[in-house]
Amino acid sequence: MVHVGSDAPFVIQGELAWYVMGGRVDVFAVPLDGNQVVGARKHLFRAGVGQVLIGLPREPNDLRIGFLGVGGPGTKLRALTRADLQKVATDPMEKHLLGALLDEWIDALCMSLGGGAAPEGCLELDVGTHSVAADSLLRPRKSVLWIQHEMGRSRLLGNDGLTINGCGGMPLSRGTWIQSEDQSRIKLTDTVGIVGTHELWRGLDQLHALALQRAEDLHDKDLARDKRQLDERSSSKDQTLSEAFSILATTLGVATDKTGAEPASDGTGKEHDEALLGACRLVGQAAHLDIITPPPRSDARPNDLAAIARASRIRTRSVLLRGEWWKKDGGPLLGRLRESGQPIALIQDSPSDYVSHDPVSGTSQRVTEEVARSIDPRAEMFYRPFPERKLGLRDVVSFGLLRSHRDVGTIVMTTIAAGLLSLVTPLATAMIFNDIIPGADRSGLLQLVLGLLLIAVAIAAFNLLRAVALIRVEGKMGEATQSAVWDRLLALPPPFFRRFEAGELAGRAMGIDGIRQILSGATVRALMGCGMALFQYALLFYFNTTLALWASLLLVIAILAAAVAGRFRMRDERRVAELRNQITGRVLQFLSSISKLKSGGAEPQAFAIWARHFSRQRRVQFRVRAIANALTAFNVGYPTLSIAVLYAVAVPVIAEGSGLRTGDFLAFMSAYTTCLAGLLGATAGAITALAAVPLYEQAKPVLESVPEVHLGKANPGRLEGGIEIQHLRFRYQTDAPPVIRDISLEMEPGEYVAFVGPSGSGKSTLLRLLLGFESPESGAIYYDGHDLEGLDARAVRSQIGVVLQDGRLMSGDVFSNIAGSSGASIDQVWDAAEAAGLADDIRSMPMGMHTVIGQGGSTLSGGQRQRLMIARALVKKPRLVFFDEATSALDNRTQTTVSTSLRHLRATRIVVAHRLSTIRHADRIYVTERGRIVESGRYEELMRRDGLFATLARRQIA
Repeated sequence: MVHVGSDAPFVIQGELAWYVMGGRVDVFAVPLDGNQVVGARKHLFRAGVGQVLIGLPREPNDLRIGFLGVGGPGTKLRALTRADLQKVATDPMEKHLLGALLDEWIDALCMSLGGGAAPEGCLELDVGTHSVAADSLLRPRKSVLWIQHEMGRSRLLGNDGLTINGCGGMPLSRGTWIQSEDQSRIKLTDTVGIVGTHELWRGLDQLHALALQRAEDLHDKDLARDKRQLDERSSSKDQTLSEAFSILATTLGVATDKTGAEPASDGTGKEHDEALLGACRLVGQAAHLDIITPPPRSDARPNDLAAIARASRIRTRSVLLRGEWWKKDGGPLLGRLRESGQPIALIQDSPSDYVSHDPVSGTSQRVTEEVARSIDPRAEMFYRPFPERKLGLRDVVSFGLLRSHRDVGTIVMTTIAAGLLSLVTPLATAMIFNDIIPGADRSGLLQLVLGLLLIAVAIAAFNLLRAVALIRVEGKMGEATQSAVWDRLLALPPPFFRRFEAGELAGRAMGIDGIRQILSGATVRALMGCGMALFQYALLFYFNTTLALWASLLLVIAILAAAVAGRFRMRDERRVAELRNQITGRVLQFLSSISKLKSGGAEPQAFAIWARHFSRQRRVQFRVRAIANALTAFNVGYPTLSIAVLYAVAVPVIAEGSGLRTGDFLAFMSAYTTCLAGLLGATAGAITALAAVPLYEQAKPVLESVPEVHLGKANPGRLEGGIEIQHLRFRYQTDAPPVIRDISLEMEPGEYVAFVGPSGSGKSTLLRLLLGFESPESGAIYYDGHDLEGLDARAVRSQIGVVLQDGRLMSGDVFSNIAGSSGASIDQVWDAAEAAGLADDIRSMPMGMHTVIGQGGSTLSGGQRQRLMIARALVKKPRLVFFDEATSALDNRTQTTVSTSLRHLRATRIVVAHRLSTIRHADRIYVTERGRIVESGRYEELMRRDGLFATLARRQIA
C-alpha cells in the first residue's frame, strides 16, 4: 500500500502497475530529463477509485516525454507487477475484471491523446476479420478492441510517425482512429480475448510507445506555438520602439519611415478596413442601423468588427450557417468568403431568399447552394439597440415592428378580406329563405352552397396566412425587443441599480417580453375580433334599423360588463405584478445567502417571510381568477339571453308589416350572432391585454432611464495614468449629508496612492466617483487633463483594472474568470496569473487553467479568490489599477509579488485599505475622515505625526 499526495508525484513508467484504492490520481504529460520533470505539465485525464495505471516504457525510444501521476488528498495506491496481473488472468472471473480495468486505462489514454472527432467516412468495425482498402479510415465500434494486421499496416491518426504493423495486436478505443496505408486484412479482438496471452504486454507496450510519441509531437507543437507567440510579441515591441523613434525624429524635423525603409504601398490594412466597413454598412442599412466609422488605431493593425461595433453603439453575435440557411429567415448577416476571408453582406431579398453583396466590387448575386459553399459557415449578426432617450410604450412597439411592416400589412389585409367574405353568409341566408326555398330553385341552391364552400376555403386560407404572419411578427418582435432590453440594462448608469434588488430588476426587465407576448397575442386577436364585429354590425342596419338599434343596446351592455370586470381586474393585476417582483427579489436574496441562513439557523424566518408574501400574491390571484370566471360565465350565458330579447322585439316588428321577411330576420340573427361572438372575443382579449399595463408600469424605470453613454461623449484615447480631483463634493441623496466634502488632490502617472480611514469616511465612494459610477454634486475629476463628465465612461473603465470589495467570481473555469470578455489569449492569462501570484496554484490544480470553479469561487480559499480577481484586473495590462481592500487575504510574499508586478506595469495604483500594513510602501497615503482628507504623506511620515493614521495603525499593531 502506497500513500501519495500532490506533494509526492511519481513517474508512471517501468513494468509496474498501480491500482487506485482510494482518492484519485491526475495524469499529466511532462518533459523529463531522466526521472526529473523539466517543464510544464499538460493534464491528460484523472483515474479514480477502482482504476489502474500501467507503467510506460522508457526504452528503447528514450523519448523526452513521460507521464506523471499526481495524487489527491487521501490517495492510496497498490503497486502490482506484470507477474501479479498475469496470475489474476488465470482465474476466469478475475480475467473479465482485469479486462475491464485495462479497457479503462486504454480508453483514457487514447481519449486524452486522440486527434479529436473522427473524420467523416470513418468506418466502425466490430470483433472479427475485415478486409479494408488502402487509405480507409477505421475505428472500433465498441469502447476498446485489439487490432492485428494479418496483411498490410496502418497509421495511428493518419500520422506517418505513428505506424502500426503486423507484429502482434495493439489496443485502440473509440477515442482514436487509424488509416490503412494499403490493402489490408485486420483482425479485431476484445481485451478479454487477449488477457492471459503473450500478446497482452507486447500490444500494451506498442500502444504506450505510440502514446509517448504522440505526446512528444503535441509537446513540440506547443513549443512551436509558444515560440511563434513570443516572436510576435517581440515583433510588436520592436514596432512600438520604432514608432517611438519615429516620433522623436519627427520632433527634430527629420522625416523617416517607421522602419527606416521605404514606406510600403500595398494598402492591405486600408483595403481591409474599407471592405469590412462597407459590408457592415450594407448590413446596417438592412437592419436599420447607423454604422459609424471608428477612430483610427494607434497601431498599424486594421480596425476589426469590435471597433466598428463600439463606435456604432451596437452589439454583435457570432452565428453558424448550417443546412439550407439561405432559405430561412435569419435577418441580415455579415459573412466572409471561405477562401479569401473578404467581408460580404448577406441581405434578405425575401423571407426565404438571400443575396450576397460584395462591397469591394459592388456586385451582388443570389445565394444558391453553390454560392453558399464559397461562404464561411461563421457569420456575424447585428443587434439593434433602443434609442438613447426615454422610451414609452409606443416607442417599444414601433421598435419591435420595424422589420415587420410587410407581415403587419399581411395581417391587416387578410383580416379585412376575411371580414368582407364573412358578410356573404348572412346575405346567403336571406337569399335561401326569401327566394330559393319559396321558388324551389334546386340549381340555385346548389350554386349557392358551392359558393359558400369556396368562400369558407378562402377564409381558412386567409386565416392561415394571417397566423403565419402573426408568428413571424411575434418572433421578430421578441428577438428585437428582448435583446434591446438587455443591451439597455448593460448601458444604464450604475446608480440605477441601487434602486432595485437583483431579482426584482430581472422581473421588471422580463416584463417587457411579457408585454410583447400580450401585444402580439391577445391584443392582435382582440383587434381582429373587433374588425370582424364591425363588418357584421354594419350589416345589421342593412336588414332592419329598429332591430339594429336594439342589437346596439345589447352590444353596449356586453361592452359595459367587460369594462367593469376590466377595471376590477386591472387593480388586482397591478398588485400581482408588484408582489411577483418582490417575491422574486426576496427568493434570489435567500438563495444567494443560503449558507448564511443555515449558519445562523434562520431558515424558518426566511420561509415565513416568503410564505407571507406568497400568500398575499395567491389571494390577489384568486380575485383575478374569480373576475375572469365571472366574465366567462357572462359571455357564455349572455348570447342566449340577448337572442331571446331580439326574438321578443322582432315579433311586433314583423306583425306591423315593416317588410322584414323571414329570410331577412334569420340573416339578421346570423349577422348579430357573429357580431356578438366577435365582440365578446374582442373584450376578452382586451381584458387579457390589460395585464400589459402593470407590466409596462413595472418596466418604465428601465425604459425611461437614459444610458450613461451617448454619442456626445468623447473617446479618452489611451490613458497615461494621470488623475486630478478638484473640489469634489458628493451625496447619495439630495436630503442626505455629503459623503465627500471638498476633496482636491493630484496623482502622477505610475504613482502608488492609498486611501485609509475609519468606516464611512468616503473611501469606497471616492473610487465609485473615479470610475464614473456616480456623478459629483460639484467639482470635477480629470483623467490626463480631460474632465470625466465629458468622456465616454465605458471607454475609461475599459482601461482600468478594478478589484472591488464586493467583487464576485463567475461559474466556469479559471481561464474564463481571468480573461472575462477581454479576448485575452492563454499566454496573456498566464502572465496575469503570474503577476497576481496565482500561477503556481493554478498549475497544481487538476485541470490547470481549465479547472472549473463553483459559483462565487466556493472551491477556492479567500486568498485565491482575491488573487484571481487581481489577475482578472491585470490581464489587459492597464495603466490604472484600483483596489478596494483587494489584498486583505494575501500573505506578505504574495503581496510583494503583486506589488512588484504592478511596478513593472508602470500603472497608477489607487488602493483603499483597512489593513494598513499592506500600504507601507505607498508613494502617498491620504487619510479620510467624514468625507475630507485630514492627513497625507508617506507611511513613516504619518506615523511620526501621531495623528489619525497613527491611531489607526497602533490599533492594528496592538
